Amino acid sequence: MLFTLLTLTSSVSVFVGAITAASEAKAKLGGYVLAITIGSLLAVCNAWTMHKVVELLVGHPSRYSESRWSLHVFFFVVVCVWAPLWTILTMWITSTFLRLVA
Repeated sequence: MLFTLLTLTSSVSVFVGAITAASEAKAKLGGYVLAITIGSLLAVCNAWTMHKVVELLVGHPSRYSESRWSLHVFFFVVVCVWAPLWTILTMWITSTFLRLVA
């Protein structure tokens, strides 16, 4: 359940980053549609990547001597590094596309 909430929070922050980039660019309807498309695509990629990483950590406990410890590190990295980095990257990608389209 905690992993699902973490995935949802991370993916929503990516989606909101795309909408924020459109808002800061003062985009019109087409710009918002583009931002929603980019945000949705990157949010799905984010969720898929997080799912695969946790599947790797939980699915093969023999590879990691302290699987529980590695999950705690994973949660910390997602909250402090992964989500902010993906949000900033999404904002940059969206604003670049909006400048190219406008």
